[in-house]
Amino acid sequence: MAGNQPTVQSQIDAAEAALRQTTSTYPAMRKRYGPDESKWPPASEWAIAFAQLEAAKATAAPPAPPPTPPPTSGLKAAYVGSTNPGDLDAFAAWVPTRFDLASSYCATDTWSNISGPSWLLSPWQGRYRLALAVPMLPASGGTLAYGALGAYYPYFTMLAHNLLAAGQGNAILRLGWEFNGGWYAWKVASAADAANFADYWQLIVVTMRVIAPGLLFDWCPSLGIWPQGWTLEQAYPGDGYVDFIGLDVYDQSWVANYADFPTRWASYLNGQPNGLQWHRDFAAAHNKPVSFPEWGVTIRSDGHGGGDCPQFVQAMHDWFTSSNLGYQSYFEFDAPDGAHSLQGGKFPQSAAKFQALFGASS
Repeated sequence: MAGNQPTVQSQIDAAEAALRQTTSTYPAMRKRYGPDESKWPPASEWAIAFAQLEAAKATAAPPAPPPTPPPTSGLKAAYVGSTNPGDLDAFAAWVPTRFDLASSYCATDTWSNISGPSWLLSPWQGRYRLALAVPMLPASGGTLAYGALGAYYPYFTMLAHNLLAAGQGNAILRLGWEFNGGWYAWKVASAADAANFADYWQLIVVTMRVIAPGLLFDWCPSLGIWPQGWTLEQAYPGDGYVDFIGLDVYDQSWVANYADFPTRWASYLNGQPNGLQWHRDFAAAHNKPVSFPEWGVTIRSDGHGGGDCPQFVQAMHDWFTSSNLGYQSYFEFDAPDGAHSLQGGKFPQSAAKFQALFGASS
């Protein structure tokens, strides 16, 4: 007879499915009742589903003690290509150091490649924990407004399951990175976009945490691009939905006398509204560690890169050590818009400085 009774796990699975089906009501509930879910009316569809999930989990046998969580401060990472763990091993040996994370990027073209990136996850399985850049919209189409209404949450449900299956349930996800730039489909260009971005971000985090509660989320604008007609703060989804506050920083500049490094560094630090000091202060105000998911020396075809500049490597190292640093990731890759790889011979002085500061003997 007992065999016909639903198992505890099946009850949990059913409750999770019910919650996912009602997740699309979440943005409207938040706007109506405020951001604190504990104060929402218990009769709401979303609240009922959430309570049923919690009740189902409470009936389960006490779980085994969880493993010691991975560290989340001062982590080292690098990007060497989206599917190249062997190249990251080689870069670690060259420095030499041990990388705690591998930086990578989901494809930006279609929802299927964003939600089901087996081609990306498989090479890293069992090798490195990922710091993964995740698009909020594909180049094939979509809007932040529809995202905020729950139109796309099933894709992030699928992504969460795929991350778990690949052993990446503790990955760091950089949702909608560099949203203050104009080059991605999820770009924010107005106050309305900023509000939709924040609401959509919350929905994604709620959806994915139901399935993979160990995931961490990094809110990351790009340095030097200040919004027109809206503020970065308007696009911030709230402390309960963010684990790191990031900033992408490359040694490239368009200020007057940009060939002079002290001039460039002053502009990175305080010469622009969302510079390094703003980043540190904003993170501190929200009690979050800072991150630098992309940074690097730069050679650009238009001449606006800092070139082989060991002073930049030293200055970034010193900024890291004086910050509440979550993680930093060197961009060890030559991209179409600029060269950054330290191993290729283009940056001999910077390479030596990097090895001295970040190597095993440092």
